[in-house]
Amino acid sequence: MRPARRTWLWGAGLAVYAGVLCALPLFDVLAFEFAFAVGLPLTWAGGLAGVRARAPGVAPLTAWRRGGLWASALALVPLVPITLNGLRVQNCAWGEGLLIYLLLPVTGAWVAAGWGAALARTRAPRLAFAALWIGSVAWGVAVFWRDPPVDVFNPFLGYWPGALYDEVFEIEDRLWWSRLEDLAYVALAVSLAALRRDRRRVIALAAALAGAVAAHALALGADVHRDAAHLQARLGGTLRGPHVVLYYPAEWPTDAAASLLWDLEFAHAELRGFFGRTTTRPVHVYAYPSDAVKKRLMGARRTNIAKPWQWTVHLNTPQVGDAVSLHELAHVFSAEIAAGPHHLSLYRGLVPHMPLIEGLAEAATWQRGRLDLHQWSAAMRRIGKAPPLAAVLEPTGFYARHGRTAYTLVGSFTRYFRDREGPEALAEAYRAGSFAVGGRDVDRLVADWEAMLDGLTLPDEALANAEARFDRPAIFAKVCAREMAALRRGLGRAMGAADLPAALAAADRMLAFVAGEVGARLARVHLLHALGRREAARAPPPRRWRRTGAPGRWCGRGRASGWPIWRRTRATRWRRGRAIGRRGPRPSIATSSGGWR
Repeated sequence: MRPARRTWLWGAGLAVYAGVLCALPLFDVLAFEFAFAVGLPLTWAGGLAGVRARAPGVAPLTAWRRGGLWASALALVPLVPITLNGLRVQNCAWGEGLLIYLLLPVTGAWVAAGWGAALARTRAPRLAFAALWIGSVAWGVAVFWRDPPVDVFNPFLGYWPGALYDEVFEIEDRLWWSRLEDLAYVALAVSLAALRRDRRRVIALAAALAGAVAAHALALGADVHRDAAHLQARLGGTLRGPHVVLYYPAEWPTDAAASLLWDLEFAHAELRGFFGRTTTRPVHVYAYPSDAVKKRLMGARRTNIAKPWQWTVHLNTPQVGDAVSLHELAHVFSAEIAAGPHHLSLYRGLVPHMPLIEGLAEAATWQRGRLDLHQWSAAMRRIGKAPPLAAVLEPTGFYARHGRTAYTLVGSFTRYFRDREGPEALAEAYRAGSFAVGGRDVDRLVADWEAMLDGLTLPDEALANAEARFDRPAIFAKVCAREMAALRRGLGRAMGAADLPAALAAADRMLAFVAGEVGARLARVHLLHALGRREAARAPPPRRWRRTGAPGRWCGRGRASGWPIWRRTRATRWRRGRAIGRRGPRPSIATSSGGWR
């Protein structure tokens, strides 16, 4: 095939591919998801270009340069439709998205071109490159399965962040060091190929080897490569109980860590009563001093994680009495129900059945706030925010809803199922990956559950709080999901530091992007009151915030009942988070989940 024709075919294919991505939620802006998806075909194109460029008489380094430049030019094609798509879909951080694009698919294409050039003289170079590309992905899956982290670095695709509910994606130094290591390794491979062609290139090979060793050492120091021993050494503290092994930051007071271990053992005893069984091996709990440290060491920033097949749990700044600790320990207990090696409930035996996995953990935890899951679900139904449960019980429908909505509904139904059918029936459903196990009529069970919810009596404030709590879209339906999450985190940090003007500026910027952002509106009302600007708090929202058709009633709602509750819960949690980061978990044995959850 002629080079010009090949280029036109690849360009047309990438243009169509990018156009399809522009029609998909979350992939329709220049951000991580789009960049990662483009890296799939672009790295293949770069690798094959490196193989082709290594014609007879062409040096490996020259072939690498030619293949990388060709792939880089090809990378410009997807940027055209995604940029034009900004006229249809709001793109809140195009510059940051472009940098992510350069770090992931463009750098990956150069890495692939280098490996293609290095493998060009093998017996079947295209097959060798394909095996290397697929092998790198398989190795990433193996690392995810074997080691504690949930995020994965890959020489071709760059980086996979792991936790879906961590909406903030930041370009951290770890990504830079990882990409430097990837380029250093491919430079070593190209230098080795050049040495086979010309024995005089020993100095170049030695320099490439030294660079690869140095890049690997820097990547190790930046926590790019992390196994269980690495995490335990970085945290520094270890306490062992009869059923739980706790790894905690060495700077935490020993009595605070001992109290946390005692609480985890107590939670273990509670779960033994719920499940009617115990764990067959100790549960390893990793406690992190801050979201930033947790993100760096195991990949999930705000999302607490359990890997049931490892009997491990990872917690953000845990406190004695936290319901989230009980929830994550419940995931480990569920490993005793499902068969190995995955120890998960599988949908049709293929993919993790998240409604059952999370529903079981929520049912075992059973919220300790003023409302339980049944009451929250009933409030959702009464304000018309509860989606059909049959849809939420499907894995695709579960992810199509906001996490809080989905977790609440499936947790309530799973608890109802257990109370009605018994713990063994629930264990059987979990193993089978379906509530219909044993010939049960799920539609009838759902109807009875709904009737039970409709008969509950709720406190006066429940409906207003439920509207603020559950009127939120899933990440796939959010405008500027990553940028808004970053702004939300900045708002929280400003509130925690008592920097009210900065917090107000963050709330205003969020509303400039998404006029209907309920949390930002409630925060703005609260901040204006706190700053003494009560007239501004009572005024209608600025006209520029009404262009998306957001309901103006939220300002009144926040003033009447929402903002005092928001102040009581959110500000308290921010203060607690800051205190834990400084002092470790509270040493007292007391519940920390009071108030509205």
